[in-house]
Amino acid sequence: MLIDSHAHIWDPAKPGGVPFPPPESPIHRVIATADIRRHLDTCKLTAAILVEASERHVDNLWCLEQIADCDFIPAYVANLNPMSTEFNAQLDALTGYPKLRAIRPRLHPWEQASLAGFLPRFGRLAELGLMIENRMESALIPLADALPTLQIVVTHCGHVDTDQSPLPPRQVELVRTLAARKNIVFKFSGLMDLCTQKRPATCDPDYYAALTDLLWDELGPERLMFGSDWPVLEESERNYADAFDLAYSLINSRGGASAIDAVFGDTAEHLYRL
Repeated sequence: MLIDSHAHIWDPAKPGGVPFPPPESPIHRVIATADIRRHLDTCKLTAAILVEASERHVDNLWCLEQIADCDFIPAYVANLNPMSTEFNAQLDALTGYPKLRAIRPRLHPWEQASLAGFLPRFGRLAELGLMIENRMESALIPLADALPTLQIVVTHCGHVDTDQSPLPPRQVELVRTLAARKNIVFKFSGLMDLCTQKRPATCDPDYYAALTDLLWDELGPERLMFGSDWPVLEESERNYADAFDLAYSLINSRGGASAIDAVFGDTAEHLYRL
């Protein structure tokens, strides 16, 4: 099974619209499961993990209904605010859907001070076998230490800035600190749209070599998984095939077929229980 671990759908025309992307964005259009299927077929991928882009609970429910009968979208990552008084009730509503696998809590650095206040909520996720997915933040360190059975997924290569050479030292150190926690894995995603500001983003693998080497050395292929971040990646003025080809080249050049199997399939298949 070859898997894209990070894709989105939305429909600005549905009742209530969508909070993301904004109307002025070039990706503010209907993105349907059929569009994902088309890209998977082009790149000979088997499945995609759907990740909620909206912070509204109602949009979680909408997405889950859209993918209910999609065998090529076997898992879903919901978006819930752990600081909300409605968190537990919303989580209860989501657990009735068999494709739920993870929550995006959108933790931020300033929330470290109040982390203890909602640790029980994250503990419940671990008890339910659910992961959390979050951008790279220092708040993940005490969370990973406090709940070693909670699987944590850092998205989009940690947003490490590849436009700086050498890579920013603070980001490098945070990658290493997080990678030392064995309950943390990284998505090999967002290279073109979130790790560089160049537009159009370069397709030259050498430009992303330092970041790839960092993730490879600290995590290895068994703790990395490919994600397209489509259609957000279109904001890099590149397309799905560009993102796939770039990631494939970077991983293949470092580990060959066994690494491709891990990063483009085995890691996600294991974590999302496919």
